[in-house]
Amino acid sequence: MADDGILFSDESGLYGDVAETIYSDGCCHYNLRGYELLADSIADLITLNLKPLQLRE
Repeated sequence: MADDGILFSDESGLYGDVAETIYSDGCCHYNLRGYELLADSIADLITLNLKPLQLRE
């Protein structure tokens, strides 16, 4: 995707070092903390990728 100019980030390892519970069930649904960690990561990625755009203006 990056080769095609599409911003992409693999967040599959986001919870690798997290010891606290991040799922609300035994399957795949995050609890509040899981969503907070994901939202923080997405916000960081957006911020990092917007800076180069601001320089172009």
